[in-house]
Amino acid sequence: MEGVKTKGEDGEAVEPSPFDGIQKNAVLHEAKCFNDKQISARTCSEVLTKIMYLIIQGEEFSPSEISKVFFSVTKLFNSRDVHLRRMVYLSLKNLPADPEEAMMVVNCLAKDMTGKTDLYRANAIRVLAKILHPSMIGSFERFMKQ
Repeated sequence: MEGVKTKGEDGEAVEPSPFDGIQKNAVLHEAKCFNDKQISARTCSEVLTKIMYLIIQGEEFSPSEISKVFFSVTKLFNSRDVHLRRMVYLSLKNLPADPEEAMMVVNCLAKDMTGKTDLYRANAIRVLAKILHPSMIGSFERFMKQ
């Protein structure tokens, strides 16, 4: 059975995106799953994917919406699911968070940098390079040397 196809501007058949018609408010409501006691890795990954889609499409988020999502995403560090953790790293890198808020996640990233899992270490370094404000690099370097 073939999927539903539509005609593109050039007349060719185009597969519709699973994210067509996605609404920011609905996704932000779904993001409440990040605060559940029992984290569903699959559900959280799907919501993070939707959030990243909206950001990449240029959807405007207010500073309070960004803060709420950012802090909710940091709660997902409690999950041991590797795929969800990769989505968390990707999300933290792409969320335009305030530098002071970003400092809240540095401790979690530092733990992952000093841990035994190479996948976590490499991604944590990438996220830190993206979210650390240049003025804070010196103090973070001193922290890491200790």
